[in-house]
Amino acid sequence: MSRLTVKVLISAMGLALGCGQSNQSVKPTEMSAEANRQQAQNESAAANRELNKANTPTAPPNLAASGGGNPQGYYYDIGMYDAKNQHLARASALAAHAQQHEAAAVALEKFEESECKQFPASTRAACPLLGPVTRITDVAGGVSVQVAAGTRADAVLAHMRCHLAFAKARGFGAASACPLYVKGIEIRGGVDPRTIEILSADAKVARNIQALSREEAILVQGGAE
Repeated sequence: MSRLTVKVLISAMGLALGCGQSNQSVKPTEMSAEANRQQAQNESAAANRELNKANTPTAPPNLAASGGGNPQGYYYDIGMYDAKNQHLARASALAAHAQQHEAAAVALEKFEESECKQFPASTRAACPLLGPVTRITDVAGGVSVQVAAGTRADAVLAHMRCHLAFAKARGFGAASACPLYVKGIEIRGGVDPRTIEILSADAKVARNIQALSREEAILVQGGAE
């Protein structure tokens, strides 16, 4: 197969998924686990259709209709005129992309299970309370929240991280929406064991965190030591 033929087949793979999607890696958080799995099924089905087309007998190219002075009667390598090659290229690209979507779905589900292993399904869906809180401090990328003495910050943190994983696995859709749990945030424990940090590398999201955390938090004075 000539170099030109290879270029044509690579172009065909791009057309199979549209806008060069075959060259883009699937990011798990671009859609929910369910949507990733549905996309994987759709692309697997499309790949099978391309394979069926490739395996359907077709008439050979008409040599008499080809010109250009090529000894074979073709302008390009004969493989370029074989539609089977294009169908096989599309099938390969679609199948590879389907595998990426399936892997993304599995990754989201595993992440939720690892973050929520101690929480039942009903608790995962519940919007965690941010409190009782004695202080909220703006930091680079978001906020540092200090919970009241006597409150188990680790338990609050675990529930918050669980709900964030729950929201990620569902594409941050309406069913899992809490105002403070949006795409692009990270929730982690602070240096002080009584603090929880809610952060984002996105400046717009960080500003949103700073505003919403104050709206969602249950503020108290001090707290029992």
